[in-house]
Amino acid sequence: MSRTVTCFGLLAVLLAGCAIKVTEPKSASQARNAAQAELRRKSEANLRELGQAYLLALASAPPKNIEDLKAHMQQADQGLVSPRDQQPYETVWGVDPDRLPDPANETALAWEKSADADGSRCVLLADCRTVVYMNEELFRTTTKAKTR
Repeated sequence: MSRTVTCFGLLAVLLAGCAIKVTEPKSASQARNAAQAELRRKSEANLRELGQAYLLALASAPPKNIEDLKAHMQQADQGLVSPRDQQPYETVWGVDPDRLPDPANETALAWEKSADADGSRCVLLADCRTVVYMNEELFRTTTKAKTR
């Protein structure tokens, strides 16, 4: 009898140690949220690269068009288009951030044309370094850079 109890006890300990961890598949909304977050990260990276290119172009003069930035970008064709809505970023050309009437870190320089499903979009500020994910209300009230 004690031999049987010992065998069952040993078997229970072994089985408990060999338990298989089962992970549940992501729900459709979790997968969609993850996909949206990834597209947002890519868009933010694109806008940061656009900002770096804008700064580099400023060494000679404020860029007047896309062509003025392409020489300073690694992935010019992809970097100038939002991966989320597949549209070119709205960009204000010919702006010198040092001559803006409002602070450059409070002024939009480039942004996604359309808001995402949450009503927000990625925006590059005119300091050419800061990318912000803004809701529609904040975007509407944010100062947009203007060509002089």
